Amino acid sequence: MGYRYPILPDAWNVPNPIAVPPRDLHAEPGTRAPHVWLKRGGMRLSSLDLFGDGLVLLAGKDAADWCREAEASCSTRGVPMSCHVVGRDVEDPDAVFLAAYGISASGVVLVRADGFVLWKAVRTEAFRGADFLAALIDSREVRSE
Repeated sequence: MGYRYPILPDAWNVPNPIAVPPRDLHAEPGTRAPHVWLKRGGMRLSSLDLFGDGLVLLAGKDAADWCREAEASCSTRGVPMSCHVVGRDVEDPDAVFLAAYGISASGVVLVRADGFVLWKAVRTEAFRGADFLAALIDSREVRSE
């Protein structure tokens, strides 16, 4: 519990402990994606049930265009990826998803098949394929204000 991969290449000047109390984690890259209860088709499911078959992009309701574009970008490159817009594809009945994942309604989180967060953008603007591909390669958290 609370383990994280020290994936930041410049971690020597950024606090990047290997163990962090789970309550202090909010889907930072290198950590396990948090569990939250969601609903799909009226059925309750854990956010963790969305992982396991390739990359998964979780998006706030204002980042639906990111899902569409990211899926297309990955598909043309043969990279398996699925996308879920919270508030459209899956519901957040307790309204805890954004806080648990540390993103805004326009934010996105990219999760590996094993449930570890690869990358996240707290807020997004218009999708740019080059930025997304760089995120796949670079895997650093983006905080745009």
